[in-house]
Amino acid sequence: MKKFIAVLLALSMMLTLTACGGSAEPQSTPAPEAEAPAPQATIEIAEDAGNEDIAISALQAFLAEDVYGTLVADFEEATQQPARELEITAATEYTIPDFEGTEMHLLMVNGAADVMTKDDTIYDSIILMVDLDTGAVYDQYSLDMNSFDGDLSTYEGRVKYCLGCYNSYLMGDNDGIMTNPEVEVKTDLSADEIAAINQAIR
Repeated sequence: MKKFIAVLLALSMMLTLTACGGSAEPQSTPAPEAEAPAPQATIEIAEDAGNEDIAISALQAFLAEDVYGTLVADFEEATQQPARELEITAATEYTIPDFEGTEMHLLMVNGAADVMTKDDTIYDSIILMVDLDTGAVYDQYSLDMNSFDGDLSTYEGRVKYCLGCYNSYLMGDNDGIMTNPEVEVKTDLSADEIAAINQAIR
C-alpha cells in the first residue's frame, strides 16, 4: 500500500511539473522593423581601400550574385540569345554631407546589359548604386521602386530616391541627387576611369 501511495505521489508531482512547464507562453521579442533593403551584393572593406578598389570589388560581387545571374538567365531563356557582359557606360561619384541628417558617399553606375525582370520586361541597361561606405550594391530592378512614398528618413527611401534621381540625371532632367544640388559634391568619372573599371570586372 505504501508503494502504491508513493507511486501516486510521484505521478502527481510529474503531472504538476508538466502542467507548469506547458502553461507558460513563450515570450517573443518583436523583430525590429527593417530600415535598409537587402543589398544585391556586399563586400568587406579594407581600411586602406580606395574608392576605385571598393567600387570594383563591389561590382565584381554583384556580378557573381544570384540576383544578377537570374536577371541574365531569364533574358537568355526568353530570347534564346546570349546576354552581353555588363559594360559600364557612365559613372558618377557623389558625396552628400547632409542627406536628411546622414552623410552618404556613393558611386552611381549606368551599364549596358541584357536583363529580364520578374514581370517579363526586357531591358538593355541597368542602374546600380554602390555605397562606398558599406560596400553594398543595389540595382533598380530588384527593389520595388513603385513603393517609394517620398520618405527620406530611412535608408531604403534614400536608396530608391538616389536610383530614381540618377536615372533622371542620365536623361538630362536632374542636375544632381539632392533636392539642393549645391549641397552635394558630384564627379563624373572619365572615360579612362570607366574603361579601367570595365577591364577590372571582367
